[in-house]
Amino acid sequence: MPFKGGQPTYRCPVVDLDALAQLVSERSEAWSTAGIQWTLREPSTTSKPSASVRCQTSVALGQLTVWVSGEVDVEVAYLARDGVDVVHYGLDEQDGLGSCLDELSRRLLAEPPLSA
Repeated sequence: MPFKGGQPTYRCPVVDLDALAQLVSERSEAWSTAGIQWTLREPSTTSKPSASVRCQTSVALGQLTVWVSGEVDVEVAYLARDGVDVVHYGLDEQDGLGSCLDELSRRLLAEPPLSA
């Protein structure tokens, strides 16, 4: 990865950050029916661009953050207990982003684990 001014630059992004909005849009009706409220954060223009979606249900808060590099974090905090569950993925192609959103959905709608 080339560096510019001490910061990495991404010439060939693995993930198109604008795709997150499309993938969320495709799930919006199902999420609404399931009780998932969501908000998109537009892609950033930092040295390591990212986009995210924040979600909330009656039992959990969640966020999926995707970086242009293909890194993805799925974070879920259950309201009934302390702590945040974080799963980190490394995508090597665009198609994996939908699976990560499905994992976020599954975790948001699951019964909260008893312990962290």
